Amino acid sequence: MNTFVFITLRWLDVLDIVLVALFVSYFYTLVRGTVAMRILIGLIGVLIFWRITLALHMELVADLIGTFIGIGSIAFVIIFQPELRKLLIRLGSNRLVFDLNAKGWFKISRESRGESPSTTHILRAVEEMSQSKTGAIIVINDDSELEEIEATGTQINGDISTELLTSIFFKNNALHDGALIISKEQIIAAGCILPNSERTDLPKSFGLRHRAVIGLSETSNVFIILVSEETGKIMSVHRNQYKSNLTITKLREQISRLS
Repeated sequence: MNTFVFITLRWLDVLDIVLVALFVSYFYTLVRGTVAMRILIGLIGVLIFWRITLALHMELVADLIGTFIGIGSIAFVIIFQPELRKLLIRLGSNRLVFDLNAKGWFKISRESRGESPSTTHILRAVEEMSQSKTGAIIVINDDSELEEIEATGTQINGDISTELLTSIFFKNNALHDGALIISKEQIIAAGCILPNSERTDLPKSFGLRHRAVIGLSETSNVFIILVSEETGKIMSVHRNQYKSNLTITKLREQISRLS
């Protein structure tokens, strides 16, 4: 007598899958392009190996890895504390959007509030510096830990204005060579030293400034604007990806999409 096994799928099961997909997809967008992404890949590898040892009844190895995973759940919260904090903050202040064109199908976008005054000042300053071929590096940071980077520069802790931004990067200013860091609508520090990227696939035309902004993007979830001193061209770097030859309109669109 043949026994047929049917899999029943309830609407709660579908909801369960959707919720898990939502969490995994959005968490991936938070860690993509950062050091945390490499740690996450390593953890997934350990989980896959653990499931294999369980399937093969390798009890000693499975128990050892299981113990590690039990302790690792606490380590997971500690390691990914910035990303989990960011996720909870955005869930509380933004709205969920289903978008097939977005990476991961889901995205959380901010409520439309128009362009903030600080963004207007930044864009005006970038446009002026681009026209005058004034070199500049502006780091816009929401919640990454940049205390070590900020400590390499001079503390400003001032309000954002077009005049202050352009004067900091004036060629005779002692702070013009380093990066300026903006966080929570404030200019935190200027003249900061950024880590250089070790990537070998970058264009040969990229100088130390280009490698520095890409190097910071490799380890932090920040949005960086670079104005070339030689050409006046504008480049943005975000999540370890760079876009060159931007117009102010394109740059404004990128900043407005930050979430």
